[in-house]
Amino acid sequence: MSIEIERKFLVHPKSFNLPDKYLELLIQSSWAAKVRQGYLQSDDTSEVIRVRTVDMLKDRYVCPPNLYGVLTIKSATSGMTRTENEWKVKVHIADDLLEEASIESLVDKLRFRIPLDNKLWEIDVFLGEHKPLIIAEIELESENEKIIIPDWVGPEVTDFPEFYNKNLHTMRYRANPLFINLEANKISETGE
Repeated sequence: MSIEIERKFLVHPKSFNLPDKYLELLIQSSWAAKVRQGYLQSDDTSEVIRVRTVDMLKDRYVCPPNLYGVLTIKSATSGMTRTENEWKVKVHIADDLLEEASIESLVDKLRFRIPLDNKLWEIDVFLGEHKPLIIAEIELESENEKIIIPDWVGPEVTDFPEFYNKNLHTMRYRANPLFINLEANKISETGE
């Protein structure tokens, strides 16, 4: 069992709103993948059981299989800390479990890992109905750890459950003022 201490931030859409930026992000990243995930259990009072398939686009350090599955059990969130257990599973098992997940809980995203200032940032670029949502996550050694926040990172959403992957299907994040303001900023800068 491991402890996960994680902070989440919205990403300024102007940082990654062009297709060229995705290519640049892929080049800068040490790891990139297309992820599909769903939830077999996910309420706010108990553990979360998540299953995902990971289709590797890039890994700078090893030559992994291109496609694999992951089964994860996380405890209920307490601030930015929770327990987490993960197991790699065969992709056909992950696919079978994804069929058992509720259809509305399915999330598709591109995930990039970027090393920066001795930390690893994970940037999730959500696809489908959650586009243009982009969230950056960083795992910490302690809740009090100080980090350098890059200029492309927007407001922190660690304490907003509507931005947890397990809750995206509710679309409540679209009503959050932080998301609305970020979207309004994107529209005013692009003239759209």
